[in-house]
Amino acid sequence: MSQAARPAEPGTGALGTGAELDELRASVARFLADRSPMTAVRGLMETGEGYDPAVWAQLAGELGLTGLAIPEEYGGAGFSFAELAAALEETGAALLCAPLLASAALAAGAILAAGDPGACRELLPGIASGDVIATLAVAQDDGRWDVGGTGLSAAPAPGVPAGGGGWVLSGHKSFVIDGQLAGLIVVSARTADGVHHGRHEAGAR
Repeated sequence: MSQAARPAEPGTGALGTGAELDELRASVARFLADRSPMTAVRGLMETGEGYDPAVWAQLAGELGLTGLAIPEEYGGAGFSFAELAAALEETGAALLCAPLLASAALAAGAILAAGDPGACRELLPGIASGDVIATLAVAQDDGRWDVGGTGLSAAPAPGVPAGGGGWVLSGHKSFVIDGQLAGLIVVSARTADGVHHGRHEAGAR
C-alpha cells in the first residue's frame, strides 16, 4: 500500500487528519493521471472487458484500494469507509474504468453488514487482494432496492442437507454494476424465513 494510506495510530482504522486524507487523494490522483489518462479511458470504453487488468492489479497491490475498508483480520487494510470514499471520489473524477465501487464498496460492504464471520473469512480476502471481482445484486426490474420489494426467491437446492448452503435462485435482478466482470455476486433473495443476502459465483447455474 502507498505510504499515504496508513492509520494515524495502530488499530484506529482511520487516517488521523484532513491532511492525511488529502495525501491519500493526491496519491490516487497521481496514479490515475499516470496509468489511466483520458485517452486510455476512451479506449477502454470501446473494449469488451471495459477495464485494464494490469491497472486493476496495481490499484490492488500498489495502492491497496481494493481492501482499503476491509478489516485487517479479513485481509484488508482496516480503514473506514471515509478513506474508501475519498479514493472513490478521485477515481470518479478521473472516470476510471474499473470495478472498484462494485467490488470494494458495494459487495464488500454488504458482506460485512451481513454479520457472518464465516462468510467474511471466506469471501473478503479475495476481494481485498483484488484477485476476486465482486458486485452486489439488489435492485429489482422495477428499480426497487428496499427489502419489501425483493422479488427474487431462493429455495434450498435439492439433495443439499439443511444448512448446507446450497440454494436455487428464481427471478431477476437489474442494474448490477460491473456484473459482466464479477466472479462473485452478492445477491439479496427472499426465502421462507425472510430476505437474506447470499453469494452466487458467476457462471454457476
